[in-house]
Amino acid sequence: MPAPTQFTFNYKEVAELLVRKAEITEGIWGLQIRFGMQATNINQPDGTLLPAAVVGILEIGLQKFDKLNNISVDAAELVKQDASKSASRSEGPSQRGKVRH
Repeated sequence: MPAPTQFTFNYKEVAELLVRKAEITEGIWGLQIRFGMQATNINQPDGTLLPAAVVGILEIGLQKFDKLNNISVDAAELVKQDASKSASRSEGPSQRGKVRH
């Protein structure tokens, strides 16, 4: 089997990773993405110009939420999960995300 060349994660998985990285232990936290927009003209095959906008992701972060949703996680629950995983490490590594070859 070839080595993976790409891993993909859903929003909740990214929020989990960021909450753990930030060492947040309580509260509901979710993804916050800041976009930037730049205007430009794009050359068309027929030689005409097409006004367009390019939207880039400037920052990916966390923000506090009032309730759980599809882009947020409960930090206290992650702490509980991590504690139970530490107790049962002998079961082997878990596979996170989707692997693409």
